[in-house]
Amino acid sequence: MASGGARNYQKAQGVETANLTFWIYGQHDAMGVAPFGIDATSAEQDPFAKTFAALAQVQDLILQYQGKGTMAGIFVDTTSKSQTVTLNGYTVKADLVVPRRFPGATLAGGLVFGIGPDEFLAVGKDYELTFTPVKHDSQQSHVDVAYMDEGNFVGGKWITIRRLNGDEGTGGGSIGSFAIKNNRTGTLRFQKNAGDNYSIVRIKFYHY
Repeated sequence: MASGGARNYQKAQGVETANLTFWIYGQHDAMGVAPFGIDATSAEQDPFAKTFAALAQVQDLILQYQGKGTMAGIFVDTTSKSQTVTLNGYTVKADLVVPRRFPGATLAGGLVFGIGPDEFLAVGKDYELTFTPVKHDSQQSHVDVAYMDEGNFVGGKWITIRRLNGDEGTGGGSIGSFAIKNNRTGTLRFQKNAGDNYSIVRIKFYHY
């Protein structure tokens, strides 16, 4: 294999493994992930730098929710474009985002935590989440989004950067009042940012 081809292969493999790292932590309650051969790439170009930067922010949550069934790892690609998990009383479906007007990512990874009643915290990029309650409540048959906040953790404390509106939180998709009978409650789509970094979003639902 030519040297350029080898570098491209290593880069592709690195991106895949970097995104799989989220899935390993979330789905297998891993205590750590030790990638091989990361010294072949500069820190600025290594996809693991962004993965570990995101994981460092939520490391306390990973330890808190490990083994309790309240954390899920996400990994989707062009072969398996969707993944469904049951979390916190909801069916959570992850789909790879495939933009219509420009090339999209070929894979994506992330984490979803059920942090409270009807409340989630998600880490990721290049994928979207659809939340559907598992049980139908005839007295409160509608579910809506109370808020979607993008933020980060500073010293272990959540700091909200901005509150997302419909376009920012769903990529222009649907958000608002959804009847549970339509099997769709709300969508969170991770948007591209200037640094192509992972985002952390806190989303809360309410019933009425």
